[in-house]
Amino acid sequence: MATILIILKKYKIYWILTAICLASFLIAILVPPIEFLPSILAMPGVIAMIGVIYQILRDQAAHENKLEQQQHKLFFRYWSYITYG
Repeated sequence: MATILIILKKYKIYWILTAICLASFLIAILVPPIEFLPSILAMPGVIAMIGVIYQILRDQAAHENKLEQQQHKLFFRYWSYITYG
C-alpha cells in the first residue's frame, strides 16, 4: 500500500495529465458532432499529451544531469586518491 502511494506521489503530474487527456477525448467523443465542437473539446487532451512529452524530456534531462554529476564525483575521488594516496 505504501509503495502505491509513493508511486502515485512520484508520478503525480503524469496521472493528472492522463486524466485530463482521457476526459477531454471522452467528452469529445460523446458530444454530438456539431460543426467543430468535438475538435475544440479535444484540444485540452492534445495539450495534455504535449505536456506529458515535455515532462518526459525534462525528467530524462534531469536523470542525465545526475549521472554526469556522479561521474564527475567518482573521477575526482579517483584522481585525489591517486595523487594524494
